[in-house]
Amino acid sequence: LYLDKERFNDAAETFNAFVEHNPFHAQAPAFQMRVIETYRQGKFPTLVLQGTKDFVDRYNLQSEYWAHHDPAASGQVMGFLKVTMTDLSKHYHALAQKHRKPADYAEATHWYRSFLGSFPEDDAAPGMNFLLAELLFESGQYANAANEYITTAYDYPAHDQAADAGYASVLARNKYEDGLAGPEKQAWHAQSIENALRFATGFPEHEQALAVLTRSAEQLLAIQQNPRAIEVAGAVIKNTAATATQQRVAWTVQAHAYFDLDDYLHAEQAYQQVLSLTGADDENKPAITERLAASIYKQGEAEKAAGDTAAAVAHFQRIRSTTPTASIVATAEYDAAAGLLQLQDWNAAAGMLQQFRTAFPDDPRQGEVTRRLATAYLSADEPLQAAV
Repeated sequence: LYLDKERFNDAAETFNAFVEHNPFHAQAPAFQMRVIETYRQGKFPTLVLQGTKDFVDRYNLQSEYWAHHDPAASGQVMGFLKVTMTDLSKHYHALAQKHRKPADYAEATHWYRSFLGSFPEDDAAPGMNFLLAELLFESGQYANAANEYITTAYDYPAHDQAADAGYASVLARNKYEDGLAGPEKQAWHAQSIENALRFATGFPEHEQALAVLTRSAEQLLAIQQNPRAIEVAGAVIKNTAATATQQRVAWTVQAHAYFDLDDYLHAEQAYQQVLSLTGADDENKPAITERLAASIYKQGEAEKAAGDTAAAVAHFQRIRSTTPTASIVATAEYDAAAGLLQLQDWNAAAGMLQQFRTAFPDDPRQGEVTRRLATAYLSADEPLQAAV
C-alpha cells in the first residue's frame, strides 16, 4: 500500500519492521532486500548504501542467521549477498582512491574481508583477495599487503592474477623493509629472499621472474649464503632467456661465492666468463681482473702449501699471460722465481729473475732479486755472470 502511494520511506520501514521482529525467519533476507529496493525506487542513495551494509552485517555467513538455515538452500540470498559485498568493497575502494581517507580504506578492507570470509572458495575470491592486497598497498600497509598478495598467489587454484600477485608480494615486502632496521630488518630480508625465490621458481614465465631470480642471487651472496647463491645464479646462467647483463651478474655472483668458499679453480673460471661479458671500457673491469689474478694466485699458494712446488710455479707464471695488468703480477713472478730456485731449475729461475728486474725496476725487492740471481748463475756454473 505504501509503495502504491509512493510513500517509500514508510514502505521501507514496514519491510524493516518485519526483519527487526523476525530476524531468523526464512523470509527475513527477502524483506531486507525489499528495503534496499524500496530506497532505490525512491532515489535515496545514502539509504540504499546503509541498507546494503545492514544486509551484509545480518546475513554474512558468519552471522547467527545461518545457524537456523542452510546456505545451500538459499541461492537467491547467497547471490544477493555476493553482489552486495562486491559492490560495497568496490564503492569504498573507489572512495579511498579518490579522497585518500583512512576511514574509507578501513571500510573497503572490512567489506573485502567479509566477502572472503563468506565465500573463500568462490571463483571470484582470488580477484577479491588481489583487490584487497592492492588496497592495503595503496594505503601504505605494506606488510599486510604482502601477506594478502602471497595468499592470492599461492593459496588458490591456478588463476590469471596469481603470477602478478606473486610479483607484487616481492615489491610489497621490499617497501616494508625500507622502514626497518637492525635484527628485525635482517630477519625480514632473509624471509623476503625466500619469497622472491618462491615467485621466480613458481612463475618462471612472468616477465619479471628472471630479474627477481638474478637479484635474489645477489642478495644471497650479500648475506654470505654462498652455496645457495651459486645455485640460484646457476639457474640464471642456464636460462636462455637471460639477458647479457643478467648473465654477467650471475657469473659475478658465482665467481665471488666460489672465491669466498676457497674454490679458486671455479672462481677463476667464473671470473673468465665475467670478463668475456664485460666491455673494454667498463669501470668494473679492473676489479674483476684483479679478482681473476687473485684466484690464480690462490691456486698457486694452495699447491705450494701441499708441497707441489712445480704446480705452484706454473700457476704463478700464468698470471702474466692471463691478467697482465693485475697488480699481483710482480708478486706472482717473484714467487715463481723462488719456486724455481727451490726446484734447482737454475736457468729458468735466472730467466724469471731477469724478467722481474726489467719489468719492475722500482720494486723494493730488487736487491733481493739481484742476490738470488747471482745465486742462480753461480749454481748454473756461470761464475762470470754471477760476479757481475
